[in-house]
Amino acid sequence: MNRLIEVSQVCKTFSKGFSKIPILNQVNFFVEKGEFLVLRGENGAGKTTLLNLILGIIQPNEGEVKLMGLSPQESSAKTSVGVVLQKTNVPPNLKVKELVQLVRSYYPNSQTVSAILKRVRLEDKSETSASKLAGGETQRLYFALALVGRVSASQTLLTVGF
Repeated sequence: MNRLIEVSQVCKTFSKGFSKIPILNQVNFFVEKGEFLVLRGENGAGKTTLLNLILGIIQPNEGEVKLMGLSPQESSAKTSVGVVLQKTNVPPNLKVKELVQLVRSYYPNSQTVSAILKRVRLEDKSETSASKLAGGETQRLYFALALVGRVSASQTLLTVGF
């Protein structure tokens, strides 16, 4: 399987009162193994909506989304994807290692806590509360959480920004 993400004829609208607001209209693209994709656009362009469709958080009104050749609602598709969102909230009282351990519990073949913290250079912060990290450390923690499930080059890592 070379296609990691496939979006075909996807339309998404949201209701506001009695009106339907189109967000995505006939979107088509795919991401092959080894490719890198950036979602860029104005506020309200539909970047987060598209990511939510790819992750199976919401469903399209029309069209089809496939993640690893599967419906994004299938858990086996989701365990092969790591995501770094623009804004993330984590339980503020958990220590860094506790938060990594929590996310590890969602994946059948996750990396060890020490391996993932070493990979993002947070070993010395393992006992620190996540809410006490500096800005850059917090971003590295979020990246660590995206990598916990052994996301590799044959899988995919999704990021969305401005």
